[in-house]
Amino acid sequence: MKAHAHRWIVVAAIISVGVAVSGLASGTNDTVMQAGSSSNAVKDIAEVKVDPAVYDSLVGRYDDGKHMLSVTRVGNHLFAQFASRNCEIFPKSETEYFWKVMDAQVTFVKDGRGKVIKAVCHQGGRTIVGRKITSIERFWLSLYARWFGAAALLYAFYIGIAVSIRDRVPFQFMREFFHSLPRNFAGCFKGWNIAWLFVAIGLGVVLVTSGFDWFYLSATRSQQLLAWMIPGINLGVWVPLALPPSLLLAGMAFKRAPIARTGWALAQVALISLVLTELIKAVTGRPQPPFFMGPDTSHVFHFGLLRSEMVSGWPSGHTIIAFAMSVTLFWLFPQKKWLGAAALLYAFYIGLSVSMTVHWFSDFASGIIFGIVVGTTVGQSFAAMDFPSRGNDVQNVPEDCTARS
Repeated sequence: MKAHAHRWIVVAAIISVGVAVSGLASGTNDTVMQAGSSSNAVKDIAEVKVDPAVYDSLVGRYDDGKHMLSVTRVGNHLFAQFASRNCEIFPKSETEYFWKVMDAQVTFVKDGRGKVIKAVCHQGGRTIVGRKITSIERFWLSLYARWFGAAALLYAFYIGIAVSIRDRVPFQFMREFFHSLPRNFAGCFKGWNIAWLFVAIGLGVVLVTSGFDWFYLSATRSQQLLAWMIPGINLGVWVPLALPPSLLLAGMAFKRAPIARTGWALAQVALISLVLTELIKAVTGRPQPPFFMGPDTSHVFHFGLLRSEMVSGWPSGHTIIAFAMSVTLFWLFPQKKWLGAAALLYAFYIGLSVSMTVHWFSDFASGIIFGIVVGTTVGQSFAAMDFPSRGNDVQNVPEDCTARS
């Protein structure tokens, strides 16, 4: 590839980071809550014994649009994160619970079929009614859903322009994108990739059972680290959103097929990574770590289809996507070591950011391996592309591919 093609990739990356920064500046961040006013401990409410099996129906998240109540079970104990605190709650009955560390109570409301549908919280004279949201609802209402919607519009915009100018070369890459998508997704589960996926699972098991996840959380839970790392949460979403379409449009506008190829490769690797991540999370159901230290919940999983978390959980989607994109760039530009190194630094920042905020360390560690598997599979596929010239003055054969031919 010629030098100015690489420059346009760097320009597109800078524009993408600019979009990400603007997203950080304009968006609101509800991830870290300020500590609420302290309340006197409750001592005069009688605690009753209930069957801990009842707790399973209460686990989940309850949302009223402004406040979030997150309920998790740890053994025979029930915990709730509310009013900036993650503490154990105690039963007054099977549906009524209270906090001992603050003057607050919650009542879980069931429908006619006995299914919990909402929670009513009382604290300091306030009453908050939160509807229980399912994992599917959380997914579509999450930042990932907005990412999907925005990305779909951007790709449709690109395809519309390509149709309007009748440029045949972008369609070759677009056709290869869809043609190779199922093949590359399946390729993540073939050959040595299967062994690496088991390594990722084994590493996660070791980190969880050894207690390292909780040790890491305890060592990194500081306001200063949170301030440094929280921007990485949004950056890890907006860069994958903005970079691929930016490269697609740049490749089309300047008639540089290698740039368009990179855009489609990064788009596919992000899509495969996201789908793979959410499929795993849908059955592992791991709650995210608490932002305020309480009981050790690092070993809590809710195995089963859509029993709990689908957006957060094991493994880290941010980490998988970031490392998959970085590895893809290594395969597409093997001679540009600086580009791969920069991408790898970005991936580590994203991974470490989420490991200190919304994910456990094992989510991050396993995510690295998953990301390398996906990035290698997709990167090798797109690096092997070699289309003949199709006119329109488009230079569509990367020099690296020609050299390998």
